Amino acid sequence: IETPFNESFSETIMNTHTFKVLEYKKIIDLLSTYTSSLPGLEKIKQTKPITDFNQISRLMAETTELKALLNPGKSLPISGLFDLSSILLKISDWSDVLTVEDINQFGSTVRTARYVREMMCDQDEFPNLNQIVDQIDNFDELENL
Repeated sequence: IETPFNESFSETIMNTHTFKVLEYKKIIDLLSTYTSSLPGLEKIKQTKPITDFNQISRLMAETTELKALLNPGKSLPISGLFDLSSILLKISDWSDVLTVEDINQFGSTVRTARYVREMMCDQDEFPNLNQIVDQIDNFDELENL
């Protein structure tokens, strides 16, 4: 039986039953329909329940802020995000050459990061989201490859 936790057999049976009753897979599938990027979709598919109260509180605060930020009908400028893991793997040991598509995707992702950072720079009422955005570095020199 595959479950998201390492547990004893009785706990596994209980959690398997709980996941089925709560229709956890349906929730993940529904949530997946709201993603606008492949990395976001992968993150959702890997999502497991959280039991740490502080982490739950932080994530709920982030979600509440994001909902307020996007009302009414606004969107984050993230349509230009690409999963760069294969590109980063290519260049990690300098054994492969990037394609034009790789370079375009890299530039688009860096540009999208800047758009999000710029969008949030005047949004003081969202401290939790700003903590995340503050971690986005500036890559102007790479943006226009």
